[in-house]
Amino acid sequence: MSLKRNQRLFQIGSGLLTLAGCFPICVGITLYFRSMSKLRLDHWLSIFSGNSYSNGDLPLVDESIYVLSHMGYTNLIATGITLVTVSIFALRRKRLWGWWLLAFLVLWVGLNDSVLSVWQYLRNQKSNVYFPFPLFPSTLGVFGLILTRISTNWRQDG
Repeated sequence: MSLKRNQRLFQIGSGLLTLAGCFPICVGITLYFRSMSKLRLDHWLSIFSGNSYSNGDLPLVDESIYVLSHMGYTNLIATGITLVTVSIFALRRKRLWGWWLLAFLVLWVGLNDSVLSVWQYLRNQKSNVYFPFPLFPSTLGVFGLILTRISTNWRQDG
């Protein structure tokens, strides 16, 4: 392959990886603020104290589970920020450790989310509520990893 073609494939691949990181950031921020707006402040503060619930407090348990799911949105945002940051700074400097970190994030985290969302989608008779959206950034990330890996020589130094 020519050098110009390799550079172009690398640019496309790193752009796909950056885009794959933007998706969980946008989804995570949107869901984060939607969940914040649905609970009172005292329920948010209750996650820092020991909670003991009885059967009569089931609505409180549901809200505590809601708070815990809200923390999952924070993980989405953190994963997306890591993908974008590493793809911009480490990958474009052709650092091999950056490629391996991106591969871990895309293949482990992205594949896990994708498999679970497809399973949930099929389990619920293909309801639009559970459409497997994690397939989009995972697919972009896999293609980005392939394009960047085949199109460049990597630096081993830190």
